[in-house]
Amino acid sequence: VPVEKAETEKPPIVYEPEEKKICWNQTADPADVFRLLPAAMVRATTDLHTAGVSAEDLTRLFSIAVSVELCGRFGVPVPEGAADVLNSFRDHVEVGMERETLESIREISRTLGDHIAGKLVTEKADLQPDRQEVR
Repeated sequence: VPVEKAETEKPPIVYEPEEKKICWNQTADPADVFRLLPAAMVRATTDLHTAGVSAEDLTRLFSIAVSVELCGRFGVPVPEGAADVLNSFRDHVEVGMERETLESIREISRTLGDHIAGKLVTEKADLQPDRQEVR
């Protein structure tokens, strides 16, 4: 799914299902972008697999849950309204499927989080000046 620069009046990150792209508002606060990007990625990925599913409540719930997991891992406040979405968990998950659903959310969050952490380590190393011993 392509990620394109967005108009300044757009939200920090938004998945456009009709155009099958993620729009990124470059003027947005980086923390807002971080909070919302995982949800947009999950919605885009599910939509690629099954067209139109990104608009469903369960996909929205799943995508917000992944964002909350990643925000917790990296110490970023959760997206606004996340608690209301997560409170609807029982309304959208079949009885008996709660544990499996939560495990899926954790697995996706772990995979995305590990990738992000790896990129952060690489970028931090790239920013370190070459140290030469001076005598």
